[in-house]
Order: sequence, then structure tokens, then C-alpha cells
Amino acid sequence: MIAFRKTSMAFAVLVSVQVSLFQGNLMGQDCVQTPVKVAVEADSSTSPELRNVRLVGYLGRKIDRFLSKRVYSDYAREVMFAEAEKAFETRFDDDPSHPGAGYWQGEYWGKEMLGLIEGAIYAGDSKLKNWALSRARELVRRHQRPNGTISTYSDEAYLCYSQGWNWNLWGRKYTLWALLEIYEATGAVDILAAARRLMDQQIEMLHRLDVPIWRTGCYVGLASMSVLKPLLLLYRHTGESCYLDYANEIVSGWRRKGNPAPNLLVNAFSERNVADWYGIPHEWAKAYEFMSCLEGLVEYYRATGEQAVLDAVVRIWEKLWRDEANPVGTVAFFDHFYNAARMTNGASEPCDATHWIRLPRELFLVTDEVKYLDAIERAFLNGFMAGVWRDGSWGAHMVRSHGRRHRAAPRQVGMQHTQCCVANMPRTFFDVAQTVATRLPDGTVSVNLFMDAEVSWDDVKISISGNYPVSSDFTVRVDSTTPVSIRLRVPEWCPSLTVDGKTVWMLETKVEGGWRYFKNVTTRTFNVHFDMPLKIVDFQQVPKVVGKSDWAWKAWVSAAENPEEVPYCRTRPAARLERGPLILAKSRSVGCGEREIFDFESIDGRGFSGQLVPIERHENWAAWQVILTGPNGERIETNACDYQSAADYDDKDNAFSVWF
Repeated sequence: MIAFRKTSMAFAVLVSVQVSLFQGNLMGQDCVQTPVKVAVEADSSTSPELRNVRLVGYLGRKIDRFLSKRVYSDYAREVMFAEAEKAFETRFDDDPSHPGAGYWQGEYWGKEMLGLIEGAIYAGDSKLKNWALSRARELVRRHQRPNGTISTYSDEAYLCYSQGWNWNLWGRKYTLWALLEIYEATGAVDILAAARRLMDQQIEMLHRLDVPIWRTGCYVGLASMSVLKPLLLLYRHTGESCYLDYANEIVSGWRRKGNPAPNLLVNAFSERNVADWYGIPHEWAKAYEFMSCLEGLVEYYRATGEQAVLDAVVRIWEKLWRDEANPVGTVAFFDHFYNAARMTNGASEPCDATHWIRLPRELFLVTDEVKYLDAIERAFLNGFMAGVWRDGSWGAHMVRSHGRRHRAAPRQVGMQHTQCCVANMPRTFFDVAQTVATRLPDGTVSVNLFMDAEVSWDDVKISISGNYPVSSDFTVRVDSTTPVSIRLRVPEWCPSLTVDGKTVWMLETKVEGGWRYFKNVTTRTFNVHFDMPLKIVDFQQVPKVVGKSDWAWKAWVSAAENPEEVPYCRTRPAARLERGPLILAKSRSVGCGEREIFDFESIDGRGFSGQLVPIERHENWAAWQVILTGPNGERIETNACDYQSAADYDDKDNAFSVWF
């Protein structure tokens, strides 16, 4: 497999990477062996191949249920994917016969294919990989137009928001990305040629029409400009300078004079919160597309070595971590940057969790900063997994901090068997699996996440077991053919780390930063214990109270879909409980009554302490009796489970809350 996606820059030295293509004529286009100049020799960390990782245990079984139904089944290929293919025939997206022309059926072929091809690699399923290649070839044969366009829009020049709601280039981005991943997985040069023709047509069209990409699509160009990541992957695979030139053009659109929205590379260095950069945030600050562009900028840093670009992404990430961290462990309020850290009604879209995981993953790979792993772990174990239905059949469109249920993913834009967030979920599983352990340039194995998993390279195998973080005790088994250095991540919430009964890291000393190193390891089992005291997290900011006319209130209630949520929109702050990386929730599933779940009285700021006593968990991943004690001897007892278990199914009679 060609694995350019996993490489990056540790320092700004131009090196020449030979791209092995072929010499000949494909689809009317000559492809020759060409050097690609990139600005790095290697990432600070590199991931194992996807075929060599596996998530197991409780989370692994939940993931496998989802994949078995929505990636590996006949239904996934013959119904879900077939529906996505049909969109290229019906061209419903800009059909004037329906209201709101300018839809996004065009994203689903690429999204579903990305899950299918990576799922094939993850499972070692050569039949599925070959099937994916055959469907890609069929798409090209039937639907790539003579000029290179592959689109679900009849009018390929339907581009600008001034023409109406518009997701044309957004959909093409996903098609391009999927074609490139199929090429990486199979080496099929005809697929690479089709991807080139698709991108070439877009560049030629926009230049001919004199339409800068920032004027196209929705949300101040963010949707269209997110093509930056797959565009740069195409550059790495072909060495064609025109693709880097176009990447430069896209990036220049975020440095425009007069500071028009969003000007990412200018506003990154301001002191303002992202939501406050311009006007009304729900009209421009679309979190999913915004973070997709940031991921592209990390890839641009890899390709060019421009430190200011990486610095800008880091600055924005820090703003999001500070101002947009929501109560369920991810960022944003229902797919918009809205100063979510001040919102007492946490509402996170799984697509936001997907890209909040992808962005710090990329930043970790290039910087080796441990804080990005803390963010990945927190988002995955809480807000993301809460949106994956436990039976694997479907998922959420909004996961809530409290309520009767999460908002189930709706059938959008005429699609019946797929949806934006649900289609993104497989890639998140695979991204996290490839982050569990990585290798440093000197060969050190970095054990980054501790959920039950198996990871291997040719010379080293890592096995993690013990049901972390429900259990604070787990094992890391290492089998290496030669002596190797191992490092274990120390999470930011951990006051002390014990290995084989010996305390090897304490918060007071912070030896070796966020890591604990072990040298010359061949075969060894590390018996690891993390101190995981119950943490009461008071609401840190002045709450942002939304009225009934506010966009956020309407998004929370969405009365047409979830009328039972109307009474539960909070206006007062409360405290959260956390144990390690897990957010806790009161829930009907652990015997809590509705009154105690939705009690607006709170321990927030009142100096309470607490302890947890494990209880029968029923169908939850974990459950505890919670004993809270106030400074004046006040005692509160209730039950709680891990947040992701509290409502990972669609039931209007349920009840849950993260607020205490």
C-alpha cells in the first residue's frame, strides 16, 4: 500500500520523494515518474498500517456491530452504497423541481466508499477491496464526463452561494478523496488518472470562469476549500506542480486584505474567540467544514514547511479547546462554533467529533504533543461513541448533555439509508485504531491510548487489555524480536502512574513530561495502574443564556423531531462528574428517577467532594453509586454510568443528564 497520508515534517528540509507511477496513456492523460518535493523527512510519529490494528473489548465489540451492519453486510453494498451511486444518475442535488436545490447527495458516494475501502483493509478483506475497486471503475466509466467532471449536479458550474444553497464542490471533494484512497489501497493507476481529471476540471473551470474558490459553496467558502487535504494527497501521488500551485491559491484565500470571513491565517493570531471573529456565528462558523480546512492546512505545512501555517492551526486549536469545549467531551454547539464552553445545553454533532479527533491526530503526528492525545481520548470515549447506537444499526445527529434521548440522524436530502454523521463513523473508528500506538523516528514504540487493542509491526506486537478506563488497572504486553524502547502516555488528568506496583510518575514531578519511557524491552507485560479519583468539574464560565428566539434554542429543541426535549433546555449552570477520561451521567438505565436526573439544583461551586462505588452495570459499560458530601455535611447519593452508555439508542422514554 502507498502510505503518503501517514508522512509529514519533523523539520524544514527539502527532500525529494520519487513517486512510482508509470509511463503511458490513461484516459487521455500522460502520467510520468516525477519527483515530489516535500519539506519533511518524517512525522514526529508514524502510524501502523490499518491492517495491523484492531480495537477489541467492550468498545471493539460495539464497533464491530456497527461495521458488520454498515460496512461488511450485503445491505451496506446493495442498498446503502447503491443509493449513493444512484445520485449520479438522478442528479437530484440541483434539480429545480424540488425546493432548496443545491443539496448534498454528492457527498455520500465518497463517504461510504471511504468507510468501505478502509473497512476492507482493517478486516483484511480482499474481496471487499476488489469490489470497491470495481465500483470505482464503474463510476468512472458511467459518470465521469468527457471534461473530467464527476458530480451529482447537472450544472457543473452551479458553484456559488449567490445561486442558492450549494454543495457541489463539497461532494466532488469526497469523490476525489475516495478515489485516492482506492488508489493507495490497490495501486490502480486508472483510478489515479480519474482523480487527476476530476481535479483538473475543477481548477480549469474556476480559472476560466474567474471564480475564486472562496466564493463557492456554503459557509464563506469553507465547504469548498476543504478540498485542500485531498488536493495535496493528489500532489504527493503525482508530483504535478499545478496541484501545489492550486493549494497555494486556496491558502492565499485565508490571508485576504480587509479580513473577510473566515481569513483563518490572519484571525488565528488575534485574541478573539473563533465564534466572535465575525457577525452571527451560525451563519458562517460551521465547525465540520472549518476543522476539515484546518486538517488541510496541516497537510499544507507538510508539503511546504511553512511554519506560520502550522503555528496558525495550533493557535486555532488552542482557541477551540478553550472556548468551544462542550459538556460531552467534543467541541462546538451542534456543528457551529458558538462559544460552546459557555453553553449549559451541550449539543454535539458526531461529524464535529469525527473532525475534532482527526485534527488533533494530525497535530500529534507532526508535533508529538501529548495534549492532542488527551483531546482524542476524551472525544472518542464520550461524545463520539455516545452517537453510535449500541446495536450498530444507526447513530445520532446530535448528542445532548441531557434530555430524553439524543437526536437520531434524520434521513436527509432524499436519502433513506445513509446520513452525514452515520457515514463518517467508520473512518473515526479506524483513525482511533491507528492512534493507539505509533512509532517515533528512532523506532521507539509510543503507546498513546489504552482501550483494549492489538497493534503490530513486523518486529513488535502490542496488546492492551483490562477494560480501561472503566478499570484503572490494565496491562500492556510487548513482544519484540529485538530490544526496543517503549513509552507510555501519562494523561493530563492522571495524578500518578504505577507500573508493576512501583510509582513511576507523579504530577508533582512530571518526570519526562507527559511520557514514561522504558528501554531495551523485548518481551514484557506492563501492569499499569492510573490513579483515577472522582473529579467534580464546576462550570467555569459565565453561562450563555439563550432565549426562545435564539438559533441555539431552536436547534436544541427542534420540536418537529424531538418535542419531548422542550422542558429540558437549561438556563442555569451545574457541575459535571468525571473519572479519568470518562464523563459520568445520571440515567434511567442505572435506576435514577426523572426528578433526580433533571433536578435544576446543583452542587456547582459549593465545595462538594465525592466517591464512587461500583454497582451492577446492566447493559452499560460501567455504573457506580455516587456519594457526594458537602462542606457542611450535606450528603447526596445517586447512581451514574459512563456518558456514552446513557443513551446510545433511540428511546423517547429514556432520561439522562451529565449535570449534577
